[in-house]
Amino acid sequence: MRQVGSVKTSCWRCAVLAALSVMGVFATAPALANDADAASASTRPSVVSTNLCADLFALGLAEPSQLLSVTWKSQDPARSPRAEQARAYAPNRASAEEIIHLHPDIVLASRAWRRHPQAARFEELGIRVVVVPLAKTWPEILEATQWVADQIDRSDRGREVVAQTERRLAQLAEPAAAGRPRSVLYLRPSGGSAGAGSFIDTLLRGAGLTNHATTLGLEGWGRVDLETLLVSCNS
Repeated sequence: MRQVGSVKTSCWRCAVLAALSVMGVFATAPALANDADAASASTRPSVVSTNLCADLFALGLAEPSQLLSVTWKSQDPARSPRAEQARAYAPNRASAEEIIHLHPDIVLASRAWRRHPQAARFEELGIRVVVVPLAKTWPEILEATQWVADQIDRSDRGREVVAQTERRLAQLAEPAAAGRPRSVLYLRPSGGSAGAGSFIDTLLRGAGLTNHATTLGLEGWGRVDLETLLVSCNS
């Protein structure tokens, strides 16, 4: 019988970043600021993140004193691998009123914010909206990590995380090459899954695993029904 794992997440866009934390990437949070660090951070842009993906970038990259607020979702351990760290910051629900009140230098946001009705108002107030890239491959993930770090004046931290990721991926590839990889199924509560060509597939292969949905012939995003899963497990 083929061994199949099951992975669930409440936010498919954040699956890669959440898994990066689980794998050990972003595992070491920026240290709490001492007096010298605080003085340095005071010259860096202040940051508010407005979705779960942006939260994970912010928590992993920003100097603690830079970060003004993260979303309430990142403080929920069922949604975020960094919930305990996130609880050190004020929660937000990504409303324009909250952001204007906090008045950060930078808002980390999703692509949907390009159409946000308050985007022009933020610019007038000197608040810059930085759209977090949606990455699908490991090179894109690493590039996005460094890009976000550069935007918030944390380039050194970005390079540290990228180097850590590359080392971790190399370590994970070694046992996978030595034997048959475990087969893992990424499964959302609705039954949705992700096969070849998705960033979930990229993530699993990078972790030295086999994507069971890809083995079943799924390409991109789709569904894996219970009957198909049971038959495949017993074949």
